[in-house]
Amino acid sequence: MDPVRFPDFPALVKQIHDEGLKVILWATSMVNTENPDYDFAVKNKYLVRDSRGFVRPLKWWHGSGGLLDYSNPEAVAWWHSLMDRVLDAGVDGFKCDGTDPYIIEYSLTGGALGYQDKVITYPEYAHMYYRDFFYYTREKRAADGPDAGLIMSRPVDCNLDDVTKLCTPFSPKDVMLSGWVGDDDATFRGMEGCLRKTIYSAWMNYANFGCDIGGYRGKDSTFSKTLFVRWTQLGSFMSLMENGGGGEHRPWMYDEETVNIYRHFTVQHHRLAPYMHTMGANALSTGTSSMHPVDEQVIDANTTTIGRKDFKIVFPQPRSYSYRLGDDILVHPVVFHFENKTDAATVHMSFPDEKDGSTAVWLDWWRPNDEDKTHKSGDKKFREVPLNSYAVYVREGALMPLYAASVDPNGVDRVDLNRVIKPSSSLGSIHNLC
Repeated sequence: MDPVRFPDFPALVKQIHDEGLKVILWATSMVNTENPDYDFAVKNKYLVRDSRGFVRPLKWWHGSGGLLDYSNPEAVAWWHSLMDRVLDAGVDGFKCDGTDPYIIEYSLTGGALGYQDKVITYPEYAHMYYRDFFYYTREKRAADGPDAGLIMSRPVDCNLDDVTKLCTPFSPKDVMLSGWVGDDDATFRGMEGCLRKTIYSAWMNYANFGCDIGGYRGKDSTFSKTLFVRWTQLGSFMSLMENGGGGEHRPWMYDEETVNIYRHFTVQHHRLAPYMHTMGANALSTGTSSMHPVDEQVIDANTTTIGRKDFKIVFPQPRSYSYRLGDDILVHPVVFHFENKTDAATVHMSFPDEKDGSTAVWLDWWRPNDEDKTHKSGDKKFREVPLNSYAVYVREGALMPLYAASVDPNGVDRVDLNRVIKPSSSLGSIHNLC
């Protein structure tokens, strides 16, 4: 803990908690060479070693260091004592970033050695890393309730190009309650990569996830209103809505229209919180995903097991980027952008059946009483989507718990987080909530 930057860290955490918010810290499994504890960890064999028994520093995006050896009980006890410094201050969890694949550098040059010189494979290391952070945090937060304490981690992340889609399932599913699919370029191509990875994660039955609005790998000069708005709209209809990264991510730094659109779609995401909590919990309990791609694929379950040999998996290109959010919401994302005066986009839409194969009727999320915007299973349509809207549909007859929403006298969207409404199956009731 840096006492200069955080002179009273527990008080800071309490202040944030008093605002009704949770505190999650960024974390990895690396001990960097400049860390005062590095030599101590090397001397006591607390770090993973190469095939010759040495800790060869691994270069990663935040310097150079060694990976904690989770197979060594003494190393884990020492690591927990470091975690206690923030957990005892009230921290609720961690965003565990993807340092686990760096063990592959050892694996490809003779093997990675752990406790008592036993070889550790990449899948074994990944499972130990994420599970230890999750279950120890749960143990420390047990007094706050059975579901207190969590981590954010990656489901599937990939290196994407025109030909190959080499991907890695990072976290074991039992601890990946919510996460993000890694870092994307701040371009429409980057947003397409985000969609691919969320679809791959859904195919592998990870439960809840999203990606960084606007793209994480932006530069100081990155300033694209259209990209930022379209990514905001996509993120609002995912189980995780996360905004952050390089480039400009503050809606008020664009213009008033951007602020209004951002607020409107953020309100939609908050309205959906009871629905997403229900579908997310169901996905976790049934080993499925809260996202259901229209292009359904079955991925061999053996590719996600701890005993797999391959470092990466090659996925097919999705034939559609459309997906259901839970059972009742259908999203047709805006993936591509062509410059025009209005920044409108055209999306190709196909409408799926009910889960039992019967015909489904899909109502426009924004105008559910407009019969001209109603579609049935099997329909295939092109739709022009203005910048302030998105192609989202709700299944007719859906019973969805939603937070109440309204527009104040100044025309500003509001959401009432203290009032949950369960609409009936009638069009009118759904219309009153949308």
